Amino acid sequence: MGSVQQYDLFFVNNSMGGGKACVYQDAGNIICGDGSPSALAWMICGANPGVQIDFKWHVEYDCAWFNATAPATQQIKTADVNAGTSVVLALDQYGYSFVSGTVPPVPGKLSLLGDYTIPSVNNVLLGIGMSGAGTFAFPAQPNVSHGFSPVADTSLSYWLAFGGDFQRNRPVGQVVPSIKPICVRFPAGVFAMTVTLDASNILRLVPGSPPNAALASAPSSVKIVYRAGQDG
Repeated sequence: MGSVQQYDLFFVNNSMGGGKACVYQDAGNIICGDGSPSALAWMICGANPGVQIDFKWHVEYDCAWFNATAPATQQIKTADVNAGTSVVLALDQYGYSFVSGTVPPVPGKLSLLGDYTIPSVNNVLLGIGMSGAGTFAFPAQPNVSHGFSPVADTSLSYWLAFGGDFQRNRPVGQVVPSIKPICVRFPAGVFAMTVTLDASNILRLVPGSPPNAALASAPSSVKIVYRAGQDG
């Protein structure tokens, strides 16, 4: 189903300004033979100067749709990459929902289909997520299917951006961050990484968690734990 290993990405704001820290996934994390999906803002949390955030997640995949039409709605369904998962998005009088599909699942692949009930003009994104929040999606269309094949856990890469009006589960390409994003990869056997925004507004990456001395001296009010999938 997924990895039981927890990953921690710490963000420390040592700059002079506050803003939103946004974590999203690298395009190379999935193989999709029918186009290039949008990367979604996966985890977002505000950070004033002096604040430290601990972004936490597990490598557990989901199928997901997000409807931006007010009132916004969504559905996130746990997926099984090993056995494969196949779902269909449909629309009825009560709204959108996943229904059982007739196409058998393919091991290693997450398959999603918009059926004939989906209007050709809509505000719905259809795709996949990880640990309870969206990561990649296409605009939902009638009678159009998409297949996502995640790469090995050891090949996953992430990005951290700071500044900009990011919205969770919405495409990051629609936002221009004020700070150049930084790519984060977890070396073999390392499950915690730290990104620090310094006084020169440069993001810097080091393996491991922040120094214990810094944790011990910081007031508890400036340490935030943010788990993928939570509201924020």
